[in-house]
Amino acid sequence: MVASNERLFELQTVLMREKFRRYLTGDEALEYILWLREGATLAEDERTRATSRYPDDDYLLDLAANSRTDYLVSGDGDLLDLEETMVKIVSPRDFHDILEAANEER
Repeated sequence: MVASNERLFELQTVLMREKFRRYLTGDEALEYILWLREGATLAEDERTRATSRYPDDDYLLDLAANSRTDYLVSGDGDLLDLEETMVKIVSPRDFHDILEAANEER
């Protein structure tokens, strides 16, 4: 898993919003961010080459490409619809299935 400090901070800001209190407490949100930070390979957010339909999504494509990841996992339909990218974009469900298949091969 690859993340950046900027994206983790953004996620923390979002998860601390009041509308998420029905799903998790503020402490649980912070614990989740710390868990992600400890488990992730941290990379820099470098804007380089990605061009999606929505430039606000380019940072994800850049982060994935710059860190040489195999998959970008997203539920964003606009990202999932992209055909030519430097990284394979899959839904969380598809990624789960990929992991399950890999575990079965072991």
